[in-house]
Amino acid sequence: MDSSALFATFFMFSCDGFLRNLPSCLNGPLKIPLQFLILRRKSIDLILLHSGRNSFLACFIIALFSILLFWKYAGTARGVSNLRESGRRDANWIFYRLADVLLMRAEALVMREGEGDMAAAYAIVRQIRERAGYTMHPDMPSSQSEMIDLVLDERLRELCFEGKRWFDLVRVAIRDDGKYKSKLVKLLLQNVAAKDRPLYEAKLQNTYGYFLPINESDMVASGGVLVQNPYYL
Repeated sequence: MDSSALFATFFMFSCDGFLRNLPSCLNGPLKIPLQFLILRRKSIDLILLHSGRNSFLACFIIALFSILLFWKYAGTARGVSNLRESGRRDANWIFYRLADVLLMRAEALVMREGEGDMAAAYAIVRQIRERAGYTMHPDMPSSQSEMIDLVLDERLRELCFEGKRWFDLVRVAIRDDGKYKSKLVKLLLQNVAAKDRPLYEAKLQNTYGYFLPINESDMVASGGVLVQNPYYL
């Protein structure tokens, strides 16, 4: 394990045995082709699963995650043997940490787009990457849209499994009257069948649809201050 893999590497119980038996399980009667990859911090910090869309795969993913530990929560130091004891895995959940706040600042600088803001935002992204062990970096983007992508991609990697991704995408999508709404819509449509895309794309144009409805009892309790999300009217 290299130094850059510490905070987003997966430790799997009986990893060798699992991977050894995986091909025979998936190439049995069900004949489901699957490529299983454990990627490190320098990649995308996700398990990539390539297969047909079916209920079996959904069950398989759930089972897979039940035997995985996220290193950023279970690990105590470098090395796969340095895991928290089973009775010490209730550590407080950290909602905001320094890297998150710094990337918030980078995003705000990009949105403001004042003199020197893009360079300052790029410097923050490099700072985060260098702390994680990167020695190579993407070129400085030439537009606000490309810089937003750079910041969002870095937030995806840095804050993987910390519950930030959806809110990051929605925040960018609804800003400035939906100026960059297409970034979210494009991602949401990736796994939608071509024949269904026009319908879903039309629905996703309404940004109120990105939010849940408000509970009726909460609206009553508010005395009229809260009103229903117009998407659900």
